[in-house]
Amino acid sequence: MLPLQWLASARDDLAGIVDYIAERDEGAALRLLDAIGEAVAALPDHPLLYRKGRMAGTREMVVHPHYLVVYRLSSKAIEVVAVLHTSKQFPPWGDGARCPSCKLPTDRAYSFCNKLAPRAARHVPF
Repeated sequence: MLPLQWLASARDDLAGIVDYIAERDEGAALRLLDAIGEAVAALPDHPLLYRKGRMAGTREMVVHPHYLVVYRLSSKAIEVVAVLHTSKQFPPWGDGARCPSCKLPTDRAYSFCNKLAPRAARHVPF
């Protein structure tokens, strides 16, 4: 079984979501935090259970109708890459956005992130 690793950006995503919800309904924020924690904790048992992600090399787990966890498998760990509200554009290409992982500027001319994509597909034009 592979160990779980949370990228700092994913922790920040989760903290921001929970803080936002807690301002309105603390109980709902705790329930969502528990649901995400339980779902992610079960990943080592079935890492391929969830759908392939929109970014090469990732998978996406819907943990709530409005929230999903993006993760990737490496030879050493299961890495949680992001926690997102389903209304957010992901990957965040366009309008001067920066890749959440490699922080490089991105636009619609590029389809993959440098850190998430396999070596052969890094920032490859459509």
